[in-house]
Amino acid sequence: MNCNFSFRENLPVLLLCCSSSLYIFQFFPAPFYFFFLTSLFLIFFPCYSKNFQLSYFDWLIFIGILISMFVFRLLDSDYSVMSYYVIGFVCFYTIIALLSTKSLNEKVTCGYIALGSSTLVMVMDACFRFLTPNTDYIKAITSQGNESLFFYAYKHSFVFQDSNFSGLLSVMLVCLSLCLWQKTNNKYALFFLLVNVFLVCFSLSRAAIFGMFFFFSMSLIYFLYITCGRLLILSLIMFFCVLLLSFVAVFFAPFDMTFVDGSLLTKFALFEEVYAVIVNFSILELFYGWGFNRSMEHMDLAAHNIIVTILLETGLIGLFFFSVFIIRNLTKNVWCSFSFLTFILISMSFGLIISAYMVPLALIVTISEKDKGRF
Repeated sequence: MNCNFSFRENLPVLLLCCSSSLYIFQFFPAPFYFFFLTSLFLIFFPCYSKNFQLSYFDWLIFIGILISMFVFRLLDSDYSVMSYYVIGFVCFYTIIALLSTKSLNEKVTCGYIALGSSTLVMVMDACFRFLTPNTDYIKAITSQGNESLFFYAYKHSFVFQDSNFSGLLSVMLVCLSLCLWQKTNNKYALFFLLVNVFLVCFSLSRAAIFGMFFFFSMSLIYFLYITCGRLLILSLIMFFCVLLLSFVAVFFAPFDMTFVDGSLLTKFALFEEVYAVIVNFSILELFYGWGFNRSMEHMDLAAHNIIVTILLETGLIGLFFFSVFIIRNLTKNVWCSFSFLTFILISMSFGLIISAYMVPLALIVTISEKDKGRF
């Protein structure tokens, strides 16, 4: 990291990056909101606004998302849930715009500061989770003889309520750590990488664990592709399949954790339910959706799937702009491809966009871009 890094010149982006995980469940207003509003306020000062640059295509996508997913949904949406999406996308594009004119050194320093602060919050969240198990839940499942669901007693979170979101954030921090290590070859990046690998496992989130192995597999295959032959790559793919199954069996054995429970089965039942709903959509619902957080009013299942959620709640227009957003960033470079593919894979079990994991994605986009200054 650069000893000449100016905290004053990078204050707005640092406020966003360092506070992105400070939601604190049932604490209103969340600490992050204060930092978010302060950062937006500072951007209007000339000393910061002069560095605010976004490409025309990104502006079009950003405006398209705001109009299609938010403006059209003001009258029939849950405003609290809508605010998660708004803040998430605003954070993403604000970070990219503020760092677009910075040198790689400054981007990397912001990345390390954000990585360190978010990792610290996730460590505290994991400690809280295992030191304060849900005793009422343990008594209930013990009395019912459902010991295979014992691990759910450790699935809470003081930050996001559900540890699945903690796992998703930790996976995004794993992606950021590896991206930083590739750029700087710094031992601190490897330290944060290892810490977040453990945090993903301790989140007890199956989607997050599979997503992390997917990211590592894609990264290793890429490294081998540019240095070795294709036959070795095919052999390693087979090896990783066996290793993944072995890891899952060994890690979850102490928890007596089954992969076929009600939570998992609802993920598959969701698609049948969604298909039955979509075929009965009116033209207006098909293009504009129901509004944010209105899925439970129309379906018996919560749409724990970001693609399905956006389709049902913002319609085809909202899904179109979200798809353009994903494809735009997916095709920028290798690290963006791996990170956004991992995000989409894990989001098949999540139905909400929040700034906590949009910030690491934005940092990966900026850090992996071509350097605009000397390192």
